[in-house]
Amino acid sequence: MTAIKKVPKHVAVLDLSRLTVPQILLKATSIVEKMTGNAHFPTPVPTLASISAAITLASNALALAQTKAKGTSSPMHAAVKTLVGLLKQLLAYVEAIANSDEPNGIAIIESAGMSVRKPATRKPKVFTAVTGPTPGSVLLNTKAQPRSVYIYQMTTDPTTLTSWVTISTSQVVKYLKTGLTSNTKYYFRVAVVTKSVEAPWSPVLSVFVP
Repeated sequence: MTAIKKVPKHVAVLDLSRLTVPQILLKATSIVEKMTGNAHFPTPVPTLASISAAITLASNALALAQTKAKGTSSPMHAAVKTLVGLLKQLLAYVEAIANSDEPNGIAIIESAGMSVRKPATRKPKVFTAVTGPTPGSVLLNTKAQPRSVYIYQMTTDPTTLTSWVTISTSQVVKYLKTGLTSNTKYYFRVAVVTKSVEAPWSPVLSVFVP
C-alpha cells in the first residue's frame, strides 16, 4: 500500500485579539482593499461588500460610543462582534484558497492582508539547573522518560572525578537540592537509568548560589 503524503497546511490568522476597536476597523478596511481586484480571490465568501457594510456600521457605532452617551457601548461591541464574525468567515475562505495552491500559500494569505501562523516548534527538554525558590537551593530537572530512575550528582570541583556526590536517586524527575552554602558555585549532572541501562552523564551545569 502506498503511503499518503500529508500536505503541509498553511493557517491564516487575523491577529485581532490585542487590537483596539479603531485598529480592528483599520485592519478590516485594509483586508477589503487588498482583496478587492485580487486575482487569487474571485468570489470572496462572505462578499467584500458585506464586510464593507459591517465596517461602516461598526464605525458609526464607535463614533456614537465615543460621545460617552448612555447605552452606546453595547451597540458598538455588537457591531464589532458581527464584523469580526464576518472576517473569520473570510479567513476560512482565504485559507482554503491558499491551501489549494500550497507552494504559493503564504504569499496568497499575505496578499489578503492576513498573517500566516508559524508552525509550533518545541525545543527538546534537556537537563536544567537553576536557582531554587528558597535561599540555598537549586532546582534540577531533565527530560522525563517512562519507567526511569534519575541520578543527580553535585560537586564544587568538577575537575576532580572523586569529588562528585550523588544527591538524589529517584523516579521523580525534578529534584530540589537545599542547604547549599551562599556565595558558592556548584556543579551538577544527571544520568538516566532506563531498564537497568544507565545513560552517560549529562553535560555539567553550574549554578552560583547567592
